[in-house]
Amino acid sequence: MIEAREEKAKNGESMGFGHDFFEMLLKSGHDTEEDSKLSLQDILDECKTLYSAGHETTYGLITWIIILLAMHLEWQDKARKEVTEVFSSSIPTMDGTSGLKLVCS
Repeated sequence: MIEAREEKAKNGESMGFGHDFFEMLLKSGHDTEEDSKLSLQDILDECKTLYSAGHETTYGLITWIIILLAMHLEWQDKARKEVTEVFSSSIPTMDGTSGLKLVCS
């Protein structure tokens, strides 16, 4: 990913390195001040940290949702009913979640 973004920036295919956190890391890897410059290993480490943090918070959230739904069966039934009504026999998608008022509020 790093090489692909750097190649696009070098060829002028994109405005810099993109418009996200990854862009900030890549820009700091090209900083002219040596004290501020990140090495390739530093960039990789930051990406690993961000990935791990996202994984852990998602894991914790899903665990709590399962525990709370198991403790409160009436809410589990309401959530199941709403998902079934909104998606009927189709596979749930991110676009369809806007129709979930109880589950996504």
